Amino acid sequence: MASSVYELFLQSVDKYTTAAAVKHKQADRWVSISWRQLQQQVESIAAGLINLGIQPGDRVAIVANTRLEWTLTDLAIWAAGGCGVPIYHSNTPEEIAFILQDSGAKLLFVEDEQQLQKVASILSQTPELKVIVSYSKTDKQQLQNRQLVDWRHIQQTAPDALLASSPHKKLQAADLATIVYTSGTTGRPRGAMITHHNLLHQGKTIEQMQLITVNDVQLLFLPLSHIFARFLEIAWLQTGHLLVFAENMDRVIDNMQEVNPTMMACVPRVFEKVRMRVMQQAASAPWLKSRLIDWAVAVSAQHAQRVADGQVANLWQRLIFRLAHRLVLQKMGAQLRERFGGNMRLFVSGGAPLSKKVGQFFEDIGVVICEGYGLTETTAPICFNLPNDRRVGTVGKVMPGTRLRIADDGEILARGDAIFTGYWHQSNITDEVFSEGWLCTGDVGHIDQDGFVYITDRKKDLIVTAGGKNIAPQKVEMAVKANSSLIGHAVVYGDKKPFLTALIVLEPDALLAWAQQKQITGSYQQLTQHAAVRAAIQKSVTAVNQQLPRHEQIKQFAILDHDLVVGQQLTPTLKVKRGVCYDMYKSQFDQLYQSA
Repeated sequence: MASSVYELFLQSVDKYTTAAAVKHKQADRWVSISWRQLQQQVESIAAGLINLGIQPGDRVAIVANTRLEWTLTDLAIWAAGGCGVPIYHSNTPEEIAFILQDSGAKLLFVEDEQQLQKVASILSQTPELKVIVSYSKTDKQQLQNRQLVDWRHIQQTAPDALLASSPHKKLQAADLATIVYTSGTTGRPRGAMITHHNLLHQGKTIEQMQLITVNDVQLLFLPLSHIFARFLEIAWLQTGHLLVFAENMDRVIDNMQEVNPTMMACVPRVFEKVRMRVMQQAASAPWLKSRLIDWAVAVSAQHAQRVADGQVANLWQRLIFRLAHRLVLQKMGAQLRERFGGNMRLFVSGGAPLSKKVGQFFEDIGVVICEGYGLTETTAPICFNLPNDRRVGTVGKVMPGTRLRIADDGEILARGDAIFTGYWHQSNITDEVFSEGWLCTGDVGHIDQDGFVYITDRKKDLIVTAGGKNIAPQKVEMAVKANSSLIGHAVVYGDKKPFLTALIVLEPDALLAWAQQKQITGSYQQLTQHAAVRAAIQKSVTAVNQQLPRHEQIKQFAILDHDLVVGQQLTPTLKVKRGVCYDMYKSQFDQLYQSA
């Protein structure tokens, strides 16, 4: 077994050599790079890092969107014996300054002029940062007394220095591979220390589970700053499949039709939007076809609810579902698969919980989604649904090499080879998250008799009403979102309050399409406050309330006149920063209780 991730890369180079390792868009055409060619590029960059003073153990940071250069840099850092520190493209200058300070990064890669300007504004706070490398063309040589290097120049470095010292050969499995700062929904980021052993274990596990194989073509667009995408990067190195870098988020569907991927990972918000667009297209179809689609989707929704509630369908319900599937659902699935490039074998969902209703919708139309569960601290997934062994509404079964235990209060505890070693420079907090060798995940859930794991909510997010009722707000929020294509986000509130309230955030594209259909004019902001929109949301909330126990029902809600923003109210994986929202919209929540 390899002792470092870079050694794993070299093993793949020897095994696959001339086969295409990666593909990316260059000058409007797709360009493939073989494993051997990739090694040559990586070694040149690694030599450049060594010539710029990077020594084994040094931290090197990257702030960029997912792209080929990101992975080349990641591998080069390991080749030089260093430790990578990913930073989200959406991070503010203050957040970037904190990560650079805390990690003590000596060198930073930036994507473009926008990121360079962010960094320029906080250089006085980062004295240990000596060199900045820009992926975009720059003629500058200095930036406030820091050396500024063009990406083209660092690639031209002869790999003699690297070949002479071979620093990667000194790496041990227990050495730090990366420090990943948790985006967090509250509080300051924490630097999770992930070792080469952690990453290598995850690679072997994926190979053992055969979730991804050498024959796959993976389209990657998720942020490599997140542990989920880094896990997919390791899976690529382990299995030797073709990794294709999407141009950007807006071009993903177009890219799918161009490269015909067999698998792709997404966050749940993407699946919610796809389902929403299917519903919009159905609404704009001719009357008879639209009614038929509405009926089939309603049958699917009823089927999903029965599955979620653990009910067994009677003969009539089974016959109706089969008819809906034959007339509409299977055709809908075929059209979607064609739109996804025609070869899509499976989607992987992670980063946040997937609504049961959304998951069952895709299940019913024949689009396979394998949902998993993990944390930054667990080096991404420790539970996974497999294509031939999956259950909607769960995060699958425990992966090999990991053990789970449910604490008395319902919290999920984990231990195994994927568990991180602790938080960088925060040993006191590290001690707090471990209990007798078990990682306290902070998530509440249970495991059924078949071994499938259910996640209820974050422990710290649980609401205890004034009446003493315990409520998982995430469950209510997902039900609200799944019941209306107009709703993009819902934030439920009610700790120590007599009842639940919620802030509703509308999906811009869906709202504008709905308004056009209803012949209602106005901007997004104006439409959010329109009486007809309010009535539509009230109807949806009422329908959800009828399916929930009384103490989980939303009694009052307000519609925000703006969308939530990544880096402010949302994490980079589009999860709501609950504490931030509670503070930011305190007056709106207070008004909901005053008006009751």
